Parts: sequence; C-alpha cells; structure tokens
Amino acid sequence: MTNRCSTILLRGLLATSLAAVVSMPAAAQKLYKWVDADGNVYYSDQVPPEQVKRGREELNDQGVVIDKVDRAKTPEELAEEARLLAERQAIEEAEEARLREERKLKAQYNSEEDIIAMRDQRIDAMNRQIQSAQTVIDSHTGSLEGLTKRASEQESQGLEVSDDLRSTIELLQEQIAQQEQKIMDREAEKLLLKAEFDEELARFRRVTQGRGGNG
Repeated sequence: MTNRCSTILLRGLLATSLAAVVSMPAAAQKLYKWVDADGNVYYSDQVPPEQVKRGREELNDQGVVIDKVDRAKTPEELAEEARLLAERQAIEEAEEARLREERKLKAQYNSEEDIIAMRDQRIDAMNRQIQSAQTVIDSHTGSLEGLTKRASEQESQGLEVSDDLRSTIELLQEQIAQQEQKIMDREAEKLLLKAEFDEELARFRRVTQGRGGNG
C-alpha cells in the first residue's frame, strides 16, 4: 500500500512539474530528475547546488529523457581512471616500438641468411685484426728474445747495458703487451657480437613468423 501511494505521489509530482514547465516560456522549459543519497527521486526545473555533483536527467515537456549527466567521479575513481589510461598508453607505446623494430628488421634483412652473413663478415674482420696483432707479437717476440739475450750477455761479462738497448727492450715489451690487449679486446667483442646477432636472428624469426615466412 505504501509503495502504491509513493508511486501515485511521484506521478502527481511529475505531472505538476511538467505542467509548470509547459506554462513557462519555451527557452526556459527544462525539467531535471535526480536521486539523492537516500534514494529519493526529485523533479525540478533547477538543480540545488548540493545536488549538482549527482547524476541527473533532463526531461522534455513530455517527460522523455533528452539528456543525461553522470555523477561526478570520486577521487578513487579518477585515480583508477588515470592508472588505466597510463597502462593503456604504455601498452600502445610498447606496441609502436615493436612495430618500429619490425619495420627496421624487414627493411634491413630479407632472410635469416642475410643476418648470418653479416655476422660472419663482422667476425671475419675481427679475426683478421687478431691475426694481425698476433703477427706483430711474433715478430716483436723474436726481436725481444735476441735483444734480451744480448743484454744478458753484457751483464754476465760485467758490462753495463746501454740505455738504447734497455729502451728498445722496454719498447718491444710495451708493444707486445698492447697487441695482447688488442687480441683480448677483439675476442671479447666477438662474444658480444655473436650474442647480439643471436638476438637479432631471434627477433627476425618472430617477425617473419608473424607474416607467414621469409618472403
């Protein structure tokens, strides 16, 4: 019985409000409907300031909803919305980066064989540098052995080793050490290069598998 009376009262209020709106000038014929925090439904041609943040509907003179305003979002909802937006942007940026890498790989290589050939070419160049350094070491080592033997003989005879001979020996030792370091550096670079090309090859395979082959 109470619910039926409430419904009748609500219809009466709506009819009264609509009648009042119809009697207004055309430019001012607006009727708003909203529900307060306690679930009470209200109709009025003006929204009270304390209800502005709540969701509401705008009705025409026939009581039909012609516009709707959602309630203001809470700080928690706004924070969650910002989080989701940042997450979506991060995903989009990651996808764009992946597409850039894909375009770069497709433009740079036509097949896996291209990657392997470039890797082998770079490694061959390093091997040539290593071989060149080793040749210098072998040559200097032979000269160093001869000069060291001469200095040793002079010392065994009680003679003073000349400054020029000492300087030449030290210079050869320094040059040999430099070439040995060069070989170590190139060997380390070869390992890094192989790892880089293995990763490049794996990326290329993922890209080409995505487009159905190497073509």
